[in-house]
Amino acid sequence: MISIDDMMVFVTVVRYQSFTKAADELNLGKARVSQIVSRLEDSLGSRLLNRTTRSLSLTDFGARYYDKCLTIQDLANEANSDALNASTDISGVIRVSTSIGSEAHINLLGSFFTAVPGNSARSNRERQLQQSD
Repeated sequence: MISIDDMMVFVTVVRYQSFTKAADELNLGKARVSQIVSRLEDSLGSRLLNRTTRSLSLTDFGARYYDKCLTIQDLANEANSDALNASTDISGVIRVSTSIGSEAHINLLGSFFTAVPGNSARSNRERQLQQSD
């Protein structure tokens, strides 16, 4: 099975037009990057890159595959961004019990709701009675 990681190594090689620069960017050895691209080509049954000692160029198939890999990369980034944003959204009901005269809480909650919309509050005011001895 072809991994997305291998596809992204290929994208990096094409972006930098160099196995060496891609390896540096990915913190991998040049031989490892070359091996990954070769394995990808074997899995696909088609050459992606024309290699010479001085340059790299995409084959016709490689250019089409590269475009699809970029689309996959964009979708993966969007999915990750959406997931991170969804997990950091704060929502729910805030329940506050206050004594009479604690109106400062109302101001604090107002500021909170302005900064973090999509929440609600319930107040339960309690009258505190002091017993005289």
